[in-house]
Amino acid sequence: MSIAKKRWFFILLAALAAGVTIGAIDAAEMGSAESAAVLDRISASLSVDALQKTSFFQALISALKTLALLLVFGTTVIGAVPTAIYIGVHGFSVGASVGTLVRFYGMRGFWAAAAGVLPHSLIYLPCFLVMAVLAMQFSSRLLKREHTQSGHFISYLFSMLLVSIPVFLGCLVEGYLSAPLLRYILR
Repeated sequence: MSIAKKRWFFILLAALAAGVTIGAIDAAEMGSAESAAVLDRISASLSVDALQKTSFFQALISALKTLALLLVFGTTVIGAVPTAIYIGVHGFSVGASVGTLVRFYGMRGFWAAAAGVLPHSLIYLPCFLVMAVLAMQFSSRLLKREHTQSGHFISYLFSMLLVSIPVFLGCLVEGYLSAPLLRYILR
């Protein structure tokens, strides 16, 4: 791995860690009105009859949006900044999810987070980090005007699509493993 890729990776890892931490802290400091709204959303999402299918398709749509955003960010000369911000926001949502579950359900929420958030996140996060590094690297090269041939864009596009293949597996895990486990633990 080149020095530039390592630098991008550590910047993104720091953004992700900051997002997770801020999300968890935010969940811990939630007011009572926000708490009730979150509990209602959790209950509503877990009471869907076709939970697995619904969760899978929601995860797939979310993953496709992430792929599209990272792909577009990489094709702009200032793409490194929104890429790092997006990874931080993604980390915030993971931290807020875990923090909310633990805050409202205690130890049962911890186990729910371990079973309902961790499995697919272990697949998503490394893939999203690699895609973000590719996006930042391509964006940086555009800024330096190093990519003038269309072959470079095709290579970038192919790399992004190749890295996104395991994300589909993560969607399957989220829909057909994590969601039922989460419902089972929180019932």
